[in-house]
Amino acid sequence: MPLSSTLTKRKDVKEGDRAIPNNMQIETNTVVACFDAEYTARNETDKGIQEMIQCALIICQVDENGLWRQIDEYVTFVKPMYVPKLSEFIIQFTNIHQEDVDNAPLFTLVAEEIYQLIKKHKIDTVYVWGPDKPVLKYNMELTSYPIWKSRQILKKMCDVSTMVSSGLGVDYIMSQTHACEELDIHPQGQQHNAYDDARNLQQVMQKYIQLKKK
Repeated sequence: MPLSSTLTKRKDVKEGDRAIPNNMQIETNTVVACFDAEYTARNETDKGIQEMIQCALIICQVDENGLWRQIDEYVTFVKPMYVPKLSEFIIQFTNIHQEDVDNAPLFTLVAEEIYQLIKKHKIDTVYVWGPDKPVLKYNMELTSYPIWKSRQILKKMCDVSTMVSSGLGVDYIMSQTHACEELDIHPQGQQHNAYDDARNLQQVMQKYIQLKKK
């Protein structure tokens, strides 16, 4: 979700980062994932809180031809705790409705599912586009999700928006939709839907890596 925000950093939770190797090679059988999330707007309430309301994790294994074969996925709505009522702006922006989140799991349960999936599949890197990683970190801090597990998740995550934008020859950070256009990818589904955006990021990363290997 491309809403920017200024997030409070807690010193005892280090984000870490992952990166694609300089030679653009990802070894055969490596398990990677693409993550996307949707959030409430930070500037819409006097509480200044930005809570996750949907997320998706697409898990793939890289085959001998460099293709990313999907082996698992996780997608869920998330129930906001601090500002439980969605604004009309967010409903229109994401097409997520109040009834979608009212009975959804809380963030701590969702974060635990992500943590367990990373462990289960031995995921090497989780690719994200834009502010999803720092806002995920913010939600971990907001809900007091265990610090050591937060670190294990965040250290796997790599924001590729700057790298791909630069690699495609532009001097600004493109939107993911723009990156799809530059790579001749027809985006699937609906923009600002976590599942569709994560699937489209998978296509962007696979095609970008193949392009740079040539």
